[in-house]
Amino acid sequence: VQQIDNIAHVVDETLFHGHTVQLFGAKRVPIDETSKSSSKHRRDGGARLNLPKIRKNALIEIVPINTGCLNQCTYCKTKHARGDLASYSVHEIIERMQYVIEHEESVREIWLTSEDTGAYGLDLGDDTNIATLLTAIMQLLDRVCAPHRRRRQVMVRLGMSNPPYIQEHLAV
Repeated sequence: VQQIDNIAHVVDETLFHGHTVQLFGAKRVPIDETSKSSSKHRRDGGARLNLPKIRKNALIEIVPINTGCLNQCTYCKTKHARGDLASYSVHEIIERMQYVIEHEESVREIWLTSEDTGAYGLDLGDDTNIATLLTAIMQLLDRVCAPHRRRRQVMVRLGMSNPPYIQEHLAV
């Protein structure tokens, strides 16, 4: 699941060159995305968000905001399947949402999903969190879905969150 965007490479290597390909470990990206030469890296969120999709429901775009988990629950296999938390950058998420709003006419809802949306950004090493992401999304929606632009309205749905990570962002 983490390296689905490498399928073309794997097929090419196996079918045309006769090689066996094994992809071990998590993909890593520079912490400072503006500098590709940064020596510090973090785990990548997963497959690129701009990969082609076949939707089961043409009205809904599902955008993963992170994969993995910060917890160590004994009953859960998420940690084994998805690994540690790995968030997509705000820029990647906003870029995907803007593309969908501007080019996918059938989409009426955008679902933000992950194993724990409240933990979004805690792995990025800066002040990024679910609140900063939602603020950026609201700015995008104000910019591209404003009534004067005569573009359809899009509803955004935030997926599940575990209480410890979302509580600090809620006014109690």
